[in-house]
Amino acid sequence: MYLGILSSVAAFVGGGVFTHILTVSGQRTQWVLDSKKQECRELLKALSVTHIALMHWYADIEMTAIGPNPKILPSAVSYNDANTELGRTFGSLLFTAKEVRDREIQKRWNTIQDDFRKNNDREKLQSEFSRLSDTIVGIASTDLSWCGVVLGGMKR
Repeated sequence: MYLGILSSVAAFVGGGVFTHILTVSGQRTQWVLDSKKQECRELLKALSVTHIALMHWYADIEMTAIGPNPKILPSAVSYNDANTELGRTFGSLLFTAKEVRDREIQKRWNTIQDDFRKNNDREKLQSEFSRLSDTIVGIASTDLSWCGVVLGGMKR
């Protein structure tokens, strides 16, 4: 009789512990997924601000006659500030750093900017920026198998 009661209590406690472990690991997984999506949002925002600042700067250059004493355009300062913030954003990635590095997001952005500075092709700039943004959105929507976490909190 006592054995039956003890086994019932043990099963109850064991089930509670198992449920707790699954809940905590599920919460951790959701936290990592949410953090990954937030990093991608921050990266997209920083890239968008830099992209717009770059276009404004070049529009101002086209409209301003640069003489022997060129003035510093406010749009150039805005672009520099945006580019600095973008660099900080790249440097602060935790959950997406490997994927961003593997997909060469920063290198691709630098190439896009350099190409625009040389050719001033706004259509190509917009097209390449859209492709880069799509890549980042893809990173945000991937699972966590790259870091050994899958849904349910079980590691591979």
